Amino acid sequence: MEDLSPTFRDSRLASVAEIALVFVVAFAVIFVGWNIVGDDTFARQAVVWVANVLMMVTVWMGLRLRGQTWGHFGLNFSFGGKRVLRRTVLLSLAVLVAAIAGFMVGSIVAANLMTIPEGADMSGYNYLQGNLPMLLLALAGVYVVSSFGEEVIYRGFLIN
Repeated sequence: MEDLSPTFRDSRLASVAEIALVFVVAFAVIFVGWNIVGDDTFARQAVVWVANVLMMVTVWMGLRLRGQTWGHFGLNFSFGGKRVLRRTVLLSLAVLVAAIAGFMVGSIVAANLMTIPEGADMSGYNYLQGNLPMLLLALAGVYVVSSFGEEVIYRGFLIN
């Protein structure tokens, strides 16, 4: 593929056009997809996952045109050794404990400051009840497509 990096890396117009293209692709897929699938909650979520994947593909194509790699966004796939792995796991556990404590304290404070709602309507997720394969698929989609996609598109692509 021809390296167009000087043109696309330095042009503000190319940057704005790339950002617009990423979101036009997503909105078009969601608009058309939701009209096709109707009110089915899982199908609508699948359309959003497809839109996320297409956004990541569009970002990847822009990286290729600029002659860059995923490392430009801070995604480096290297093993730093056992010491780095041990430190990362321990820091992750510390963050987990702090997040759980913060959630518990925040819930108590919020419950005392506001009235507690009767309950959220979770009927849109009834298709997951008693359906372990669908639950695992939904969790994998959320973990991989939504979380990774959000980090790549919003944190890596837009902020950079």
